[in-house]
Amino acid sequence: MADRRSPRNATIIRDQAAADRHRRHIWSGSATGSTRIRIEPSDILWVSSAGNYVEYASRTASIILVRGTLAAEEARLMVFKIVRVHRTRLVT
Repeated sequence: MADRRSPRNATIIRDQAAADRHRRHIWSGSATGSTRIRIEPSDILWVSSAGNYVEYASRTASIILVRGTLAAEEARLMVFKIVRVHRTRLVT
């Protein structure tokens, strides 16, 4: 029986912890596609569609415009308890 505290298992646990911390944030590309934006899920007030873009309204920043569809963002945000209330809007 292998020791569960082997260095290899410790690396896996550290990597998993880093991945869990990374998943607590939402990473999206900006409207220009040149930068990545980290959005804290607890800061999101609402998400709305704007043609081929999605607008994030947050407590800490003004409107953040991201290229994508509302359906794709809805699937990503479901784990953060952000739900669709209208065909063009998601709320927390």
